[in-house]
Amino acid sequence: MTMTGDTFSVGGGGAEGYICYVATRNGPVWLTSNSGDPEDIIEVDYDCGCDVEQGIFPGNFLVTYEEVVEAASFFFQTGELIPRFRWVSQDDLGFDPWYTD
Repeated sequence: MTMTGDTFSVGGGGAEGYICYVATRNGPVWLTSNSGDPEDIIEVDYDCGCDVEQGIFPGNFLVTYEEVVEAASFFFQTGELIPRFRWVSQDDLGFDPWYTD
C-alpha cells in the first residue's frame, strides 16, 4: 500500500508562539497570524535531530497555541488547510526562511 499526503508541522512553543506549516507536494504552505507584524523579523533556532539550525521568519508567522490547535484539528479531520486562516505558499513568500549557519 502506498500513501500520499501532506505533513502538518509545528515548531517553537511557549509564550513566544509557534511556527506552523504544511509540507505539500508543491512546497511548504505557512500559517500566518493577524496579530504579528510582518515587518518584524524573528529568528528561530531549531533542533533537527543532528544539530541546531536557524530560520528567519516574518513576525506574522509566529502563531498562537490556539491557532495551531484549531488549524491542526481541521487538518487532521479533513486533510485540508483551514480556510478561515491565511496561508502563504513558499512561492508567495519570495524567500526560503530556513537557513543554515
